[in-house]
Amino acid sequence: SRNRREIQFSRRESGGDDTVYTSWAYGGALTGSGSTLAPPDIGLQIEFLRTTQTEMPHTAVLWAGVNNLIGGGSPEAIVADITDHVNALAALGVEAVVVVNVVPLEHIPLLVAATPSARDLMESAVNTVNEGLRLLLPALSSSTGISLQ
Repeated sequence: SRNRREIQFSRRESGGDDTVYTSWAYGGALTGSGSTLAPPDIGLQIEFLRTTQTEMPHTAVLWAGVNNLIGGGSPEAIVADITDHVNALAALGVEAVVVVNVVPLEHIPLLVAATPSARDLMESAVNTVNEGLRLLLPALSSSTGISLQ
């Protein structure tokens, strides 16, 4: 798919072994699992990781939710999906997950020209996701035994 940015890297540069890992990140992907729409959602991307890597990476980066919010998705559903994604990565043996906050979408070109109330709604949605993640991560780290940042 032309939306997929395949990035292969080796841990050799940081003193590790020669194992090569691939990024399964697809531009435009949504959180969740089971979507039959393209690009593959993050749940399916994690499944790709499970079925293609013989050794799991120590650390994964999960930057998700922006596309959901732009499409009108629920902040609460995004936090629930990210919880599921972290649990799935932990089950695969990933030891650390960096969960990136949603950026302030009210400042993107799509919304700069929107009404003030539309920008306020997006700002509120972004804050709800980020606050949900802030509250979730300590408990999720405790329940999964992995490092979450």
